[in-house]
Amino acid sequence: MPAPTYDLHALCHPRTIAVIMASPLQDEVGYTVLHNLIQAGYPGTLIPVHPHTDTILDLSATTTINELPQGLDLAVVTLPLPETVAALEQLAQVGTKAVILMAGCNMAHITREQWEDEVIALCAKHHIALVGPDSLGMINTHVRINASRIEGQFLSGNIALISSSADLHAAMINRAKAEGIGFSKSLCLGSTSLPLMKHILAYLDHDPATRVVLTHEASYPCPKTFLAAAASISSHKPVIMLTSAHSRVDRDSSSPVSNMTPSHHLWATTVDQNGIIRTPCISTLFNLAQAFACQPLPKGPNLAVVTNAGGPGIMATDACERSPLHMASLSPSTVRKLKKVLPPYASLYNPIDMAGDARAQTLRQTLDILINDEHLHAILVLIGPTATAMEEQIPLAQATIHAVSATDKPVIPCFFGSHQLAQGRAILHKAETPCLTFPEAAVTQLATMYSYHQWRHPIRPLSG
Repeated sequence: MPAPTYDLHALCHPRTIAVIMASPLQDEVGYTVLHNLIQAGYPGTLIPVHPHTDTILDLSATTTINELPQGLDLAVVTLPLPETVAALEQLAQVGTKAVILMAGCNMAHITREQWEDEVIALCAKHHIALVGPDSLGMINTHVRINASRIEGQFLSGNIALISSSADLHAAMINRAKAEGIGFSKSLCLGSTSLPLMKHILAYLDHDPATRVVLTHEASYPCPKTFLAAAASISSHKPVIMLTSAHSRVDRDSSSPVSNMTPSHHLWATTVDQNGIIRTPCISTLFNLAQAFACQPLPKGPNLAVVTNAGGPGIMATDACERSPLHMASLSPSTVRKLKKVLPPYASLYNPIDMAGDARAQTLRQTLDILINDEHLHAILVLIGPTATAMEEQIPLAQATIHAVSATDKPVIPCFFGSHQLAQGRAILHKAETPCLTFPEAAVTQLATMYSYHQWRHPIRPLSG
């Protein structure tokens, strides 16, 4: 029997959305989903379905699923889980292409396994792309869709987030929103993610709005299936995975994250071999995501550090020695050029310390010299809150942005002292040039990008 195919364009770019059991009551999920779609400015056709209400949020409601138009793109089902099988059968009859189930997994009369077997078979038979149950829903910022339980407006970006854990997904979305990080798509797969997961990953691989894919280790009950799909993406786009703790604890078999690989070290090694980037820290996850989304990859290990403070330059040097990066030796030509633009008391050798009174014009000239040095592969700009830097923080940020736009090398800014240099950091953020706070994090970011470049472009031995 051939494997079922799914229309994921209908899931992520639906022209018509029906909210099954939409509600006029503000404390119910059916109200929240409908309200979020309206507030996001969804441009397509929106149809509330409720058996006893004619109008919800000023939209005409349909009383039964059977009245929905044939070939419906997406249905968001907010019914209690025991009622979803009958609803799915009716949705199949009207040719629905994708369904999101919001309800949880608590079952009174049948086991979760029995329910899943029935629903998966039904959706496979009718080629319905099923997301859920236990799903927060789907957000596509590029076409103004918020078919989710998460309220508010979301920035558009080129980072996709997929996971199965509703709580973790919500936490990550809210963290990104607080930091001003935009998404292309957000999709919480819920607890029955296996049949659709590999199709989602393949879809994101070809999605022009997505440059980076974020996910969570516990999102995939079948590691082999995930790795096969993710490996094909990672050769084109970085896949960054938030990992669980190293210890492997017994989990309740009814948990959606119970079927995990028994050996962490074997799993981690296999993930690394497939080019998937692992991190156990949400902050690092988002730091890496922004860098991969906004900066080119370093094509080699040679790093130059430019700073207005000696201490952070030393910290960056120490971090570099613990990484695959190298503090590059500057060429005599580059040193001669730097002598012409830097004061006599500046340090001309890597790290390049412009001194605390360095102004934006000095930084701009220094960066112009470094980005044109063919022996350098990446540049780290460390700006501390000196009196001059606080006075010139906006021009310093603009000088950094100029360098970013003038080269195909990564130029990573790190304005430490987030309060004193908040204006400069804001200018960088507005220009989609992510700014870090500490030198070690910036080196980690660049080292990860270089390791990924090495994986994508391995050095092949010469044939005899």
